[in-house]
Amino acid sequence: MAMGAGELLDPTGTVMGRSRRSDYPPLLQCLGYHSFGMHLVGSAQLAMDKVVGILRGAAGLAADANAFWEFFSWVTPHVLAAVCSQQQQQQQVDSAGIGSASAGERRTATLHQIQDDLQKLEHNLWVIQTTIAPTMHDLIDRLEWHSHKETEAGHLRQIKDVAYDAEDLLDEYNYYALKVKVKASKNLGQDHLHEPFLEFLDNVNFGGKFSKVMEIQERLKRVFDQSNSLGLHKTPKKFDKIVRPETCRVLEEPDEIFGREKELEDLKQKLRVRGHKRGRPVACSTTAEARRTELLVLPIVGMGGVGKTTMAQQICEDGVVRNHFNNCIIWICVSDEFEVNRLTRDVLKSLGVKLQDSDTRDTLMVNLRDSVKSKKFLLVLDDMWDDVLKDEKGWRTFHRTLSNGLQGSMILVTTRSSKVANLVSNSDPYELKGLQDDVFWDFFKLCAFKSNGSRNDPEMEHIRPELERIGRAILPKLKGSPLAAKTLGRLLKSNLRIEHWEDILRSEL
Repeated sequence: MAMGAGELLDPTGTVMGRSRRSDYPPLLQCLGYHSFGMHLVGSAQLAMDKVVGILRGAAGLAADANAFWEFFSWVTPHVLAAVCSQQQQQQQVDSAGIGSASAGERRTATLHQIQDDLQKLEHNLWVIQTTIAPTMHDLIDRLEWHSHKETEAGHLRQIKDVAYDAEDLLDEYNYYALKVKVKASKNLGQDHLHEPFLEFLDNVNFGGKFSKVMEIQERLKRVFDQSNSLGLHKTPKKFDKIVRPETCRVLEEPDEIFGREKELEDLKQKLRVRGHKRGRPVACSTTAEARRTELLVLPIVGMGGVGKTTMAQQICEDGVVRNHFNNCIIWICVSDEFEVNRLTRDVLKSLGVKLQDSDTRDTLMVNLRDSVKSKKFLLVLDDMWDDVLKDEKGWRTFHRTLSNGLQGSMILVTTRSSKVANLVSNSDPYELKGLQDDVFWDFFKLCAFKSNGSRNDPEMEHIRPELERIGRAILPKLKGSPLAAKTLGRLLKSNLRIEHWEDILRSEL
């Protein structure tokens, strides 16, 4: 994952570090590249095994490992040869004048410095592999497991941010690998093959001790330490091994929301959705008098996994709601990045407006104002995080522009953050709580047992009461969260043995 990404520069360091443990002196390893090429490639394979292990042991966010092996096998000899070639050229220039001996000493010192830097990177790679990488896969699983809790959900976002940055670095590596392949196919000679790797070293700031790589390493270490402080590493190992059973299948979604009928009706009323008159939807005037001076924003706020997005989907799919908003319903997933221009573009695209890449914010806002002025719409901004708190002015501009819509237009926001809800709302936020105990128990049974008719299964008759007893003991830990019930139910349903259920009961959920 992110560690593999950050360390793909380290192959050079890893190989040189391993070579130095052999009988070859550092200078000979570099100058003797053609003689000892097979030794270096062999060391590269050992090092690559470590890197591939990191990639495979992570959360699946990295690219295909074969591409990295191919890149790695190119990096090892060519980086060494490129550095040596530069040094040899400089020595030839220096030897033509006075002081060639001191020039040779500088060359040797430079190579030693490079080797020392690479050894440090090898050490960093090894530390990350032995202390962080083996736990990263489980860490992300555990955080996904706890994503109905606000703190853990925010931490999961940090991990994914690092992973995405690392993926950008991987794309950079693949780019230089492709350049080498193209040059090699044209038989341009070794000197031309060196060029992409010299460029590569410049881009990752080789002189600054691989600053890009080190920055990602530091962020990974910081995230790992924070995970330890959350206590996620204390989850029992037996539970860890069954977090993702291979035979597990996704629970089929019920056609209707479970036990949320009252909440659905409450929200429809807050959205001022009215019924029909004589079989026709209530019409709204299109005159200027029908416009509002302020656009109503209704936030649905609640912990992760409580069902905010599902509730918003049910609202949008409701026939009466669709008629009320004349089928003008726009759904935008905001997630952790609140960026007004992107948000505005997404809304305009949903409305069928053609845009130019060069459009400024002013242009976008004019387009948005003109596009909504004849529409009564429902805009759903799903999963809004606290990034919006950093750009309150941007939110005000976005909201003010949308206020040009017809009377009755609404914005529905889903968020975990009460701070976000208070910022964006001009009405009382609607708090969506966990399911009530009796309803939650019925839902949990639906998720945890193979079917509603499992009580009639002869093999289940003698253990069902005990499983239900354990299930009731587990239930309070889930805090009424439908997502937690579905996730845990899927895990329980994969193995209906009492011992398996008791293991989960004893685990930290």
